Order: sequence, then C-alpha cells, then structure tokens
Amino acid sequence: MKKIIIKNLLIFIALLSSGLLMATPDGYTLNCTVKGKDSGMLFLDRFDMQAGTGTRDSAAIINGKCTFRGNLKDAFYAAISDGDIKNYGNPNATGIFIDASVMEVTLEWGNFKNILIKGSPLNDVVKKYSEIQKPLQEKRDQLNKIINSDADSLVKAKANSEMTLLRREFDVCDHNFIMENLNSYYSAYLVDMKKSQMPVEKIISYYNALATNVKESSWGKSVKGEIDLINSLMPGKPAPEFSSIDINGKKLSLSDFRGKYVLVDFWASWCVPCRKGNPHLKELYKKYNGEGFEVICVADDDSNHSKWRDAVAKDGIEMFHHILRGLKRVGNLYDRSNSIADRYAVHLLPTKYLIDKEGKIIGKVDEDQLDKKLVEIFGF
Repeated sequence: MKKIIIKNLLIFIALLSSGLLMATPDGYTLNCTVKGKDSGMLFLDRFDMQAGTGTRDSAAIINGKCTFRGNLKDAFYAAISDGDIKNYGNPNATGIFIDASVMEVTLEWGNFKNILIKGSPLNDVVKKYSEIQKPLQEKRDQLNKIINSDADSLVKAKANSEMTLLRREFDVCDHNFIMENLNSYYSAYLVDMKKSQMPVEKIISYYNALATNVKESSWGKSVKGEIDLINSLMPGKPAPEFSSIDINGKKLSLSDFRGKYVLVDFWASWCVPCRKGNPHLKELYKKYNGEGFEVICVADDDSNHSKWRDAVAKDGIEMFHHILRGLKRVGNLYDRSNSIADRYAVHLLPTKYLIDKEGKIIGKVDEDQLDKKLVEIFGF
C-alpha cells in the first residue's frame, strides 16, 4: 500500500512540475512559444461585450517563450497580440478561446493568424468548426470577387443567386454543428453571435437543447437574455422608456408622447436602405401627423454627429424628432449602458417599432406593415 501511495505521489509531483496539473476547474494556463521573437511582450485582452469592459494581462517573452495564467469562472474569448488591437490588420494579433485547461500555444511573429493550440477541448471544437466551414468560405470569397468586379450583369446576377443558396448552406452547416455539439460552449457562442439573424422561436429551440452547464456560460446567459428581451417587446408590452437630448439640445423622453401614436425609427446616416425609406416616411407623417402620429428617429451616429446632422438636413426630415442611440466608445470597447437600440433588441438597420397612445408596443414593422397599421388605426 505504501509503495502505491509513494508511486502515485511521485507521479503527481512529476505532473505538477511539468505544468500538466496547473489548470484547475477555475484556472487556465497558456504556455506560449513565439517563433521569430526571442524577447519582448505579449498581451492577452479579455472582453466582456455585454458589460462593455475589458481586462489586459501581459507576459514577457524570454527566449521565445512566455506564460499566461489566470482564474476563470467561465470560458471566454480573448485577443492575443503584441499590444496593438486597435489595428484590425495587425499581423501580430488574433483571437483565442480560453477554457479551464493547460494550452500549448504556438505563434509565428508576423503571422498570428496561423496560431496553433493544443490541450484545449474548446479550441479543438473551434478548429473542427473552421475546417467544416472552410470550403463554404472559399466559395463565398470567389462569389464576392465576381459580385464586386466589373463582370457582365448576367454573370453578377448568377453569382448573387448562388450567394443566396450559399447562405442557406451556411445556415444548415451551423444548425448541424450546433445540434451535434450541444455540450460545447462554442455552440452557445455560435447561437449568441448569430441570434440577430434568427426568429425567436429558433433561438429558444437552440437554447433549450443546450447542455445545462453550457446554458450557464456567459454566452448561454446572453442567449437567454436575448430571448427574455424579445419576449418583453411583443405586441401589447410596454415600450422601453428612454430619455435623451435631441438634435436641438432639448430633452426628449418617450413618455412625453403619451396620447399619440409613435414610430421609433432606428436608422443611421450611413444606412442606405434607411435613407431610401425617408421620402415615404415623410409622406406618412404629412398624412397622419394631424391625427396624432409622431416619428422619433434614433440614429446610430454617436461617433459622427456632423454626418448625422447633414443627413437629417439633406433628407429634409427636420420635422421628425431626432436623437442618438447613446452608444459610447471606450477604448476598444463600447459602453452600452445608455444604448436605446439595445433596449429594443436592434441588431439590423432599419428597424421600426410602432407604439400606441398608452405607450404599448403595437409591433415591429417594415414599410408595408406600417402603411397597413396606420390605415387600421386612422381609418384612411
């Protein structure tokens, strides 16, 4: 018995000294080998997209090697780089998923995109997904070259048709992968990233199918939060209240418009489809404003006020009420705490919500639906 205990203890010590037991259920280790760089610094940036916050860790490269260690309650996505993550074209920056494991990471200075990761179950799943997606992505790149070229219009039309079919292939590929990997955090990540493109029924179906521990991940909780938010925006529910300073420097609140029908129009100066719809929206305003119809335009132009003001003037929509979304950039992240668009689950532009006189949601509407709803409301 003593020999067995001593033997097991020696094995444990050997594993500990080699680093194989350094990861615990609440910890991670990244043993990095950096080819082509004997000394310098490497940085690991973790982002919390929901909270709009981030943390940075650093490690000194000594003889081409460095190590990151940390605690974690949940798997997360991070950027590993030379410190410059503002430049999206930086060859010394790439993404990496961090889970509770000891990861052996190999990087080539000047080409971090070819990162090699061993020892991480989560990254093994990510690699598997990338390999499945690769032929579809290559086909998409080929079609995009044709669509953006000077090719004949018939050739471009054919490429666009093929692109539509290819998008369906991507959807089928994603669906099959998620359903085959319900125990992986990466499936929750995929649903979270693609939720804006799904009807709520599909989001719920995926969420319910995920393993319990995956539901409890930050990505799983984000998916659940989206489901709850969408359900809170169904017809008959109270419209989320908001207050802001309008384009003229005056305070504007949604509650100021009680007793009137209000269209909350999420748009942007750079959104071509949004601005194409403005002439028709002006016609509707002229037709129904006297009956108690108002338009509040919420612009995704927080980073460029001058373009916002120019677009309002150029499109001749000064008669509408104009405010900004309320999204503030903080370093490489965004402060979403005052984002009106987030309260309305807006992921695509344009998005329009029609609200009744009591401040309750009539529904999310497109141009045709808006026309019909206004006829139903006002009778002409």
